[in-house]
Amino acid sequence: MLKKSALFAVIMFASATTAHADLVDISAGLNFWNNNANLRAKYYGYENQFNDEKEIIPVIWAKIEHKIPVLPNLKLRYTDLEYETSKIISEKFRLNNISYTDQSNVTIKTQLNHLDVTPYYNAVNNDTMSLGIGLNLKIGDFKVKATDGANPSELNLRDISIYPYIGAEIKLPFDISIKGNASGLNIVGSNDVLINDTDIALAWKMFDVTDLNASIEVGYRRIHVTYDDDFVHAYGQDLKLNYKSKGFFAGVAVNY
Repeated sequence: MLKKSALFAVIMFASATTAHADLVDISAGLNFWNNNANLRAKYYGYENQFNDEKEIIPVIWAKIEHKIPVLPNLKLRYTDLEYETSKIISEKFRLNNISYTDQSNVTIKTQLNHLDVTPYYNAVNNDTMSLGIGLNLKIGDFKVKATDGANPSELNLRDISIYPYIGAEIKLPFDISIKGNASGLNIVGSNDVLINDTDIALAWKMFDVTDLNASIEVGYRRIHVTYDDDFVHAYGQDLKLNYKSKGFFAGVAVNY
């Protein structure tokens, strides 16, 4: 449901048009992320490192900037992020009241699909540089599943968290620019789940016709998610999950 709603919101947002080109600037893009994910699970000092898994996933985004001072600019981005791996664990492991002993063949699945909704203001915006500061709302359907073939367990971390956001773009000669975005350290949301999301990209404008231009982008993105069940600890379970998803991406963007 989240995936369908998010894709619909981004597509509708990206397809919006305006008769006042001097007032509103609309951009949209599609990236293909060569994602390399891994998970480390720690239970009462026993640690299991799950294997790296690589997958190319699409990431769609859109943003609108305007010249109305009191209203923030807005950026949307949807990431369909899922990870699955199996291994014979070397230490015991427990997830949501289901225990797995060492030497068990455990399959781990993580679902970290999320929609980024980012309202921001441009603190600097000129011909050579722009700097945006705002808040990043991550609306996620976060789940962790485990099974040894007979005993399935699931940890549901569905959450909406709010993070400080900063984004910058430096414009270079020959229609080249360097872009970067970063968010993390949640303000509102689950204290058990912390997400840091950063990316940097090099963009080259291929053509510029009237009010429409297109560019290609290559870059690197890293998502780091940690889960610490301090609340559950009082009931006898101490579980820490450390998930990293990183890799290079390439894509196209259009601006109107």
